[in-house]
Amino acid sequence: MPQPDNRTCTDLLLAEREGVVTRFTTEDAWTLGSLMRQSAMAGRLAVAIEITIAREPVFFTRLANATEDNRHWAERKRRVVERFHHSSLYMRRLAQKEGYDFHHRYGLSSDLFAAFGGAVPIFQTDGNLIGTATISGLPDVEDHDFVVAHLQRFRAQAR
Repeated sequence: MPQPDNRTCTDLLLAEREGVVTRFTTEDAWTLGSLMRQSAMAGRLAVAIEITIAREPVFFTRLANATEDNRHWAERKRRVVERFHHSSLYMRRLAQKEGYDFHHRYGLSSDLFAAFGGAVPIFQTDGNLIGTATISGLPDVEDHDFVVAHLQRFRAQAR
């Protein structure tokens, strides 16, 4: 049985700042996406994975048994990161903590934006958002943790 996730918004913000990279090229996006894909295949996960640079998809895969809905969810979560420069899980937790409806508060369509875990920002050392890493198909906290773990592995390999 999964343990309850007691991370706070502050914890999620600190984790975002640990994801800073000095550079993130199209080759890096393919390396990260391939790393995520290999792990997902090994775990037989029915997921969609998307990596972007400057709002442009650079890597995308939809594994066996994943659906078009998984792709759509990934896009919707990615848009949250691009709009707010925070992880999609952080934005969900912030809305819960402050007691507001995410879509109503910001006037966003739920067809285009989804504040659920699974999309994580990739920041450069200068603080600019360079890209996103997104997965969809697992429960949202597991989606988030999958991306964060693979970003950590990617950074460790890139050193």
